[in-house]
Amino acid sequence: MPESHAPSPHLWQEKLQQSIPNPNERTLFIGHSLGCIATLRYISSLPDDVTIGGVVLISGFSEELPTLPELSTFTDVNLDFRLFIQKIKRRIAVLSLNDEIVPPQFTLNLSQKICAELYGFPDGGHFLDRDGFTIFPNLEKVLKDNSML
Repeated sequence: MPESHAPSPHLWQEKLQQSIPNPNERTLFIGHSLGCIATLRYISSLPDDVTIGGVVLISGFSEELPTLPELSTFTDVNLDFRLFIQKIKRRIAVLSLNDEIVPPQFTLNLSQKICAELYGFPDGGHFLDRDGFTIFPNLEKVLKDNSML
């Protein structure tokens, strides 16, 4: 995403609109961390008649993070979470119990707001390469088990 070291909701929104101009019920979004709220903001901007096939939100959040207040420009909008329940067929949230960047409670809160199935892993950290996540076979299994692949 553009300017990832100083992310801008506006620039990220533009990038999503350019990259995915016509999402539909066959579209699966997989977002990580800040990408989750950016994806939800993008989906909320779509016309009412657009249905999305699914979202997978990994270490997602929709509230200001005490660890990263500089990202509050992404969370300072009021999203209609009921809209996501209506517009998105399948909703999955993934958290790690030892995530020090996005505390698990934030991902749990987001999953509850959008009625997402929640999958927790005990030691995934923030699901970064430095946490050992260059591949994520457990996520592939979750997607297959939920007929999302």
